[in-house]
Amino acid sequence: MTKFANPKRFLSLSGAYLKFGITAAFLTLLIGYVWVFYFTPSDRVQGDVFKILYLHVPMAWFAMGLYTGLVGASFCYLIWRHIVAYHVAWACAVVGIVTTIVCLLTGMIWGKPTWGAWWVWDARLTSVFFLCMTYLIYLVLSSISFFNQKQATVSSVFAIIGGINLPIIKWSVIWWNTLHQPASIMKLSAPSIHFSMLYPLLICAAGWALFCLNCVLLISRARIKKHGKWITLITGDKRA
Repeated sequence: MTKFANPKRFLSLSGAYLKFGITAAFLTLLIGYVWVFYFTPSDRVQGDVFKILYLHVPMAWFAMGLYTGLVGASFCYLIWRHIVAYHVAWACAVVGIVTTIVCLLTGMIWGKPTWGAWWVWDARLTSVFFLCMTYLIYLVLSSISFFNQKQATVSSVFAIIGGINLPIIKWSVIWWNTLHQPASIMKLSAPSIHFSMLYPLLICAAGWALFCLNCVLLISRARIKKHGKWITLITGDKRA
């Protein structure tokens, strides 16, 4: 893992991936959404409005997944003081807050015809809203200036503490009585969604996973390239 901490090596490896990663993300999303809109049947109760789940669900998954990446990168920064980890954490937060906002907005659009209300303060929606606020506070803490070790430490510790919310989001529909439906896919038993709707969802999720990874790498690379001389000064590595 330490080999990725060198900024020059990180730029080289991520650049090699991005040469095909962006194309792979675009093609996967194209296949997924063509399947969704042309071949996936309508829901018996909700009709075609249910197809918003093919955006809402991946955004919900990656809102949590990117925060997990933020926690992991922040932990790496605190333990090893790898500056690349700090930039990756920041990039995860930038992409993560976007996916969280899209998740909330699509959930509201879906909730209006389904529940009769744009928003309800149930456990799942409230905990995801707190996730969005956690992302926002982290970005404010880590963007006061470009970098200083005290600021980076405070924001990294805050990110790790904020990770307490992730299991609350996951299990909120089980722990409390909520309007939000329980898990249909990520559960111990078999998925309760029909395969004709499940397979295109997994393809769309794979496409968004590639897209989010590309965005994280592009943002991290941009920050490292912009401040290459500063990173060399801090790390003492003239190869950076």
